[in-house]
Amino acid sequence: MKIINYYLKNNDCYKLAKKITPKGIILHSVGCSQEEPTVFCKSFDKPNLQKCVHAFVGAGVVYQTLPLDYKAWHCGLGSRGSYNSSHIGIEMCEPNTIKYTSSNRFIDIDPIRSKAFIAGTLNTAIEYILYLCNILSINPSKSGSILSHHEAYLQGYATNHSDPEHLLNYAGISMDTIRQRIILSHKNNINMDKNINVFDKTDDKIKCKEQDYKNYLSDQIKKAKDKFDLYINDEYKDADMINVDGFVYVRLRDMTGKYIAVDFDKQKNIITLSTKAK
Repeated sequence: MKIINYYLKNNDCYKLAKKITPKGIILHSVGCSQEEPTVFCKSFDKPNLQKCVHAFVGAGVVYQTLPLDYKAWHCGLGSRGSYNSSHIGIEMCEPNTIKYTSSNRFIDIDPIRSKAFIAGTLNTAIEYILYLCNILSINPSKSGSILSHHEAYLQGYATNHSDPEHLLNYAGISMDTIRQRIILSHKNNINMDKNINVFDKTDDKIKCKEQDYKNYLSDQIKKAKDKFDLYINDEYKDADMINVDGFVYVRLRDMTGKYIAVDFDKQKNIITLSTKAK
């Protein structure tokens, strides 16, 4: 994982420089089909913008946009207050293959690629959260230490948003699973530091960072996709699969053929699979 310090020095939140002692971390997702963290860094780096986060996360790279002891404006005000004063706020980028139809609903034009991107970005977010827990002495086992924006809202300390669950649930992942992975790694004292490189945005080593990121993302997508054989009624059939957080997904259209029928039961609102006679 690469961490790049890209402080939003033109953002009013950065200029205010209100100090906090972080006690937890809130995970967000950006809510639009944009994979490039630098797009958000540039759009947030201006005055008169009433929002700011500590970091934007892509697949394999994190852009830290505020010092970690600065208060960010990331979760808003809930019925009981705000976690802005106590929690780090990080935003996960989202695949450009989804198209939003409302604030928390979307259609997916390439599910395999989308879920591969979600998995890659989430793995980076988990690694980054573990890194934050280590350097900020945050105990991930403590209740309320790692939350989603939606969970913070349900507790009364954030605005009414559904992220990132609307994205995670689509990929078959839950916040409980994320917390379990972080807690297990933390308890086992897994040292992530050797895999983490921190740079400033002006460092010569990252002048090609945007192209490096695109190349990395392309490699991750290729690795997530794979070919395997379906063996149906004594016949082999090529199929695409993707492994996301331990779950293997297969496209239904790859299962159709001489011996398998895929249909939709409108009355029961379910997809049906049935075998055909040879």
